[in-house]
Parts: sequence; C-alpha cells; structure tokens
Amino acid sequence: LQSLDAQRKKKEAHAAVRCTRKYEEEKQAALHASILKANMLAHAALVPVAEKWSRGEGVASDVKRFERRPELRLLLVEPSKMKMRISAFQWSQYMSVGLHKAEVRAISHCLKQSGVPAQAASFIELLRQRVLSYGSPTAAELQGGEDPNPSPPSGQPPIPPESPHVAPPQSAPPQSAPPPSVPALGMPPSPPPPPLPPSPCQARRAG
Repeated sequence: LQSLDAQRKKKEAHAAVRCTRKYEEEKQAALHASILKANMLAHAALVPVAEKWSRGEGVASDVKRFERRPELRLLLVEPSKMKMRISAFQWSQYMSVGLHKAEVRAISHCLKQSGVPAQAASFIELLRQRVLSYGSPTAAELQGGEDPNPSPPSGQPPIPPESPHVAPPQSAPPQSAPPPSVPALGMPPSPPPPPLPPSPCQARRAG
C-alpha cells in the first residue's frame, strides 16, 4: 500500500509540473505574439513619418534627428539592399540609446524581414532585449495608437511630473499697538491716587 501511495504521489507531482510548464509556455507564446503585433503596428505607423523626415518635412528638430540617427534611416532601406549599403562596421555602431519605444519596435520589426544580412545579428539581439524590457504591450500599442504613457528615450531618466503651483503663504500684517486712551468729552479727569501713609521710620523722625 505504501508503494502504491508513493507512486500515486509521484504521478501527481509529474502532472503538476507538466501543467505548470504548459501554462508558462502558453503565457510566453501569447506575450511573444503580442510583441510581434505591437512591433508590426509601430513599423506601419512610423514608416510614413520617416518618409516625410527624409524629404525634410515635419518639425525641424525631428528632421535633424532623423539625419543624425542612422538607425532611423533603416526604416527606409529595403532588406535586400542592406548588405550593399551598410558595412559590418556600421552595424556594430548601431545602438538603441536615445530611441523612443515606438522607434525601437519599428526598427525591430524592420530587421525581422527576410533578406536582412547576418551582420545585423548583434544589433537585432540588442533591439530584442530592449523590447523585452518594455514588458507586455499596452492596449493602445496593440491597436496601432500611441502609448498614453510613452517611455523616455533609452538611457535618459524619466521626466518628473510638474507639481501644481502653490502660492506662498502670506504673512499676517504686523499688529499695531493700541492707541492711548483718551478721556471722554465732558467728563472730569480722574483724581490722583491718595498719598501713601508714612512708614514707621518716617513717623519717628517726624516726632
């Protein structure tokens, strides 16, 4: 009986492990699918914007940033032409620091397409780690909209919210001394107090 009970407990333990493993695998698969979807939607939304930047259209600071960041210009390069246009040294210089979340997602999706050269492997892994650090995509990202709480560019601290303006407390005006009392009109002044009686010493001297 003890042997049968031990075998039963062992089977139950194995079943619990398999159930937990299956749950974790399904959870990771769902997360991976949601990340791929968010990356794809970010890419679809950002490519038209990058095309405007390449023509010098849009906010001047964004256009200059596009010209200064070669990682953003990858969005407009066909994967089949990357090997000829981008050297292995250039791939090694690419980084995600300073890129916004949507930009990291868009470039990550861009480099998942077929035809991307093998030299991009290290940069692709860097982007993958950055995307995983974001956690699960938000509902807005999965609908193709902007994240209501976008993260700051990588490598920069978040900007603290502005505190509401509070007026400084006003100090109370100094209290003035009360005015001296003035006898009422028509009333005689109060008589002076009577003199004090002489002390015993003064009485003996007077006698």
